[in-house]
Amino acid sequence: MAKDDKLIRNGIKYTDRLFRTILKRIEPHVYDSETYEEFLEKTAPYTIDNPLITLGAVEHATDTVLLSIADKKFSYEANRKLTEQAIQDTTAHMVTNVGEDVKQTIRDTIRDGFKENKLRQDIMKDLTQNVEAINNTRAKVIYRTEIKRAQTISNYISAKERGATHYYCNCAADPCPECADLYEGGDTMFELDDISNLPPVHPSM
Repeated sequence: MAKDDKLIRNGIKYTDRLFRTILKRIEPHVYDSETYEEFLEKTAPYTIDNPLITLGAVEHATDTVLLSIADKKFSYEANRKLTEQAIQDTTAHMVTNVGEDVKQTIRDTIRDGFKENKLRQDIMKDLTQNVEAINNTRAKVIYRTEIKRAQTISNYISAKERGATHYYCNCAADPCPECADLYEGGDTMFELDDISNLPPVHPSM
């Protein structure tokens, strides 16, 4: 688990740098654009395209999450490929969705600021607050959630290979109400093919 904790910490540091980069590259154009349309043209990689895809976040997140199962042993190569594809798909989907929200937040904040004739420094202040809020509430949970999901997928395939028929999940010492109700402290057994209850059942904050 120590390896996963380190991967999560490194992933969080990466998102912090990533979001600072987005703000740094956009800031000059908050000041030198005369219109909202001019701002969009000058910042197209972040306001027309998905900014997280522009900066390679999907690849970084996927590679980081895959490292969490690098030492897992599978009986068949096909199972490893299946696991890796599932991880790539879910991670890419989550990162892409966050990036779309970042793009829309930038567009909305700048549009409203220009429309209300706010001072440029006030627009930048609003933009920084709004983008950092997404980083703190959405982007940072990607690594926590997806690394846990990767471990679950690999454990699930290993369990099927061993012929297991059921599974149970142990919660943290202070689980959220949703997990406490679903898993009942690890006392509830689920059939192995009941994948709807495989953790994580919600983003991990």
